[in-house]
Amino acid sequence: MGKDKNRNDKLARTLNNQRAMNDYDAEKGKHTARAIGHREFPKLKPRNEEQNTLIKAIYNGGDLIVGGRAGTGKTFTSSVCALDMVLNDSYTYKKLVLIRPNQPLGPSVGMLKGDLIEKIWPWICPFVDAFDYRINRKELTNMIEVGQMELVLVEHLQGRTFKDSIILVDEFQNMTEQAAKSLVGRKGEGSKLIIMHDLVQCILKPNELSGVEYIERIEYLAEKFGHRLPYRTIDLIQNERSSESAWWTGMEDLYINYDFENDTFINEE
Repeated sequence: MGKDKNRNDKLARTLNNQRAMNDYDAEKGKHTARAIGHREFPKLKPRNEEQNTLIKAIYNGGDLIVGGRAGTGKTFTSSVCALDMVLNDSYTYKKLVLIRPNQPLGPSVGMLKGDLIEKIWPWICPFVDAFDYRINRKELTNMIEVGQMELVLVEHLQGRTFKDSIILVDEFQNMTEQAAKSLVGRKGEGSKLIIMHDLVQCILKPNELSGVEYIERIEYLAEKFGHRLPYRTIDLIQNERSSESAWWTGMEDLYINYDFENDTFINEE
């Protein structure tokens, strides 16, 4: 526990050098970290046909919007495959960009100690959990320090352009409409955009339009006026986290669709 905390604290502190790592110069810079060279990992093995479809789409296709409940592997699968492609010289991607709304699931514990990056460390853990499958924490730290990996806050998206990058966006359902509008236009030349969401886990206020709902409206307009979508949509259903996780997800589906006051399913005729 102590070792993990120290390791995570060290990684969080290195993220504070965001500006420096973006301007990193191998000759003039003073960083001791080195970029990770060419790595060719065995392709991630899917646990079911849905994941197999997603893996093939990431390696061989264009932009993706991936939907799925907790435990379906959307974040893990997308993150591992994206890391593989950034580190493999067979692809042209030079950077992995991580974007995740910093929306707390429960009541705030107050201001966290540390700089800005240390404060938002809890929100990048899902990515790091996946990267652990391929690289160790020292290598991950090096990638961050030299600019192979960048964490971008939603509020800092405006004006950014990401070229030759794989852009991973998690928890898209918790982005507001305005944030979603800012995000979708950030992709530059030679980049791939992968958006992940679970609308059931949306914690925005009822009157706030989520990023997913914004995309659904865009898709409606595209279909209505004959515009081809520039991305593919994939939905994962099967829970692969654990039998207990699958049970709770199934019960949650019943919970959100049941009218307890009238003891019947919602909209049941």
